[in-house]
Formats: sequence, C-alpha cells, structure tokens
Amino acid sequence: AGICTKDTNTDTTTTTTTTKSTTTTTTTTTGSPRQISLSGYNYQYQPWNHNNVIFEAKTSTDVHVALSPDSEEGQDKDDVYEIVIGGWTNSQSVIRRGMQGTNISGFAATPGILSPTEFRGFWIKTRQVRTKLVITVGKSGENDPFMT
Repeated sequence: AGICTKDTNTDTTTTTTTTKSTTTTTTTTTGSPRQISLSGYNYQYQPWNHNNVIFEAKTSTDVHVALSPDSEEGQDKDDVYEIVIGGWTNSQSVIRRGMQGTNISGFAATPGILSPTEFRGFWIKTRQVRTKLVITVGKSGENDPFMT
C-alpha cells in the first residue's frame, strides 16, 4: 500500500502530498518516493503501511492525496481513493473512489481551509469496518473529522 500524491507544479517539494505551491509533511516514511502517471496526472508514490497520514500544506487551492494499493505505472485508476481538500477554488472537499471518480462522501463545505501564506495541518485516518474501508479527514489539532 502507499500514498500517491498529485504533482501539479514543477516547483513543488513533496513527500506525501502535493499542492499547487509548496507542501511539506510531518510524517516519517519508508522507502523512496517514485514518480508514476495515473489517469493523466503525475503522482509521487510513497510506500506507506500505516492507518494515518499527517501532513501540512501551503497553497491557495487543491490538495489531492490518493491512497493506492501499489505503485505500478498504468495501474487501474479506479483502484485508488482520492482525497481532495480545498478543491473548487478552496471552497469544498471530497473523498472519491477512483481518480476523478465517484464521490463516496458528500461534498464538505470547507471555504478558506487552505492558505497560500501559511502551512495548514491535516490528518487522514483509515480503518476497516467489516469489508468496507472508512476514511476520515480532519484538521491538525482537531479530533473531529470535517469529512468522512
């Protein structure tokens, strides 16, 4: 399993998530990130075998994180979970099954959740409930998710 992160800007520094400007992470990862192309997007794949991802982002809009079972080039674009934070010009967030796929959460109203001038922290937690993967997303320092 691993984390695929959208690379939307060549000036972006990334380890676990990428945005249109600068991104950093507070997580410790194993292995080296690897560039892959999936459904027309360039991603940086980072092996990850934990239930939680904690990261910070500094951007005006669109943080995309894809949870993926492997890093194979050309893998099935539907075999990922895509988390979008601050999409739609920093106004909404959503969890999808597949790249640009079906929403598995409702749109969460998140106006101004991202900032182009300061790093904002987020967490993503996953857990298995029977045969279903449950994904929750929240802000650093808050226990309750803003999106499930």
